[in-house]
Parts: sequence; structure tokens; C-alpha cells
Amino acid sequence: MRLPISLKIFSITMALLVLMVVVTWLSVLNFRQLNNQVRALSDWYLPLQQQVASVEILIRQQIVHMERVMAGMEVARPDPEFLANESNGFDMRGVNADQIVDSSLRMLGEAQAQKDIELDRPTLAVLGEQLPAIQTARQHFHMTFRLFQIEAQEGTPRSQKIVRETLLREKDTVDIEIGKTIDILNKLTQDTATEAKKEEKRATTLNWIITALATALGFLSAVFFTRSLVGPIKRLLGGTRAVEDGDLEVEI
Repeated sequence: MRLPISLKIFSITMALLVLMVVVTWLSVLNFRQLNNQVRALSDWYLPLQQQVASVEILIRQQIVHMERVMAGMEVARPDPEFLANESNGFDMRGVNADQIVDSSLRMLGEAQAQKDIELDRPTLAVLGEQLPAIQTARQHFHMTFRLFQIEAQEGTPRSQKIVRETLLREKDTVDIEIGKTIDILNKLTQDTATEAKKEEKRATTLNWIITALATALGFLSAVFFTRSLVGPIKRLLGGTRAVEDGDLEVEI
């Protein structure tokens, strides 16, 4: 049984439409995932990374103030105004660092509460534990520096040496905690960026595959329609010529 040409055209047209719907649906899924990765980077991971970098800079500045105070206290005639300015600078940098850590912790809480975006919540939970560790280490460093100043003025050389060694250990502890946090954030951003690139590549590859399938289907449809339409016309013309030539028994 031969199908009417209209039904054939309708069937192939519907197949093309279904293929277009599938392409659109898969593209939406891929680009939604890509958009999720980009939003995670731009809205949460990179701002957190910038804030931790700011904390690191402030603590490095604290260390510079500390070294200036220690050097200023070792001269024959210490300058009280210079020492006071450097000490105040040390305090201000510490306050600013703690404020940024608190802001980062609030940002982490907001990120964990997000429902419309997929985030690496286990890593964010680790960051939620690591950021207070930076703050605690920095505060211990701060208090030890204050103790060193007191010992330098009122203590014995032996006690001053002990506090100085403790101060240097506290400084190293702060460096270690900051380094851990930066490593976590660097891995988080790199993994997210890598995943975003993979999503983009998958979306592009899928679009090319579907486009190739649609092109092949369109080409086969054109060949099919051409044969379906041209074949009967050729038979009709052949039969007409046969009748003109006197063959009245030909069937068209």
C-alpha cells in the first residue's frame, strides 16, 4: 500500500520538528548547567577568593608593621611616635582582616542557603571551618605581638627571647592557615572553571551532531521527495509518448 504524498510530507516534517525540539531541549539543559557553573564562579567562588586574598594582604601588612616595631625597638634611641604609629597600623590591619573574615563567613552562609544554584557544598563546609582557623591564628599572633612589646619594655632578655620565638611560630601558623584556605579556593575555582569548559564543549559537540543529523535527514527527504514526485511524472511522459507512437495498450 502506497502512502499519499501529503502523508509522507507530513511525517517527515514532523520528524524534523521533533528533532528540532530535542536539539532545543538538550541545548537548554547543557547551557543551564554551564550557566550554573558560571554563576557559582562569579557570584560566590571568585568573591570569596578575593576576600581571602584581601585578608592575606592585611596580615602581610601586619607582619611588616611588626618587623618595623621590632627593628625600631632595637635601636639605641627608640622613636616613641614611630613605634606608636606602627603599632596602631598593626592593630588596624588586624581589625580589618577580622572584619573581612566575618564578611566571608556570612557570604558562605548565604551560599549554603541558595536553592536555585548547584554549589560544591562539601567544599564550602570545609571553608566554613577553615576561615575561623585563620581568624583564631591571627588573633593569637596579635596577642603574642602585644606580649612581646610588654616583655621588650618590662621583661628580661630571656623572657623577651621566648616570646619572640613564640611570635615567629604564631606568624608561621597564620601563614599555614592562609595557605590552606587559598589552596581550597584555588582548587574550587579551577575545578568549576574546568567543568564549565567541559559543559561548553559538550553543548557545542551535541549541537554539531544534531545539526549533522538534521542535515542528513533533510538530504534524504529531498532525495525521497524528488524520486516520489519525478518518478510518476517520468512514467506519465513515457506512456504519453508510447500512445503518440501508436501503442494503445500501454498502462499509465
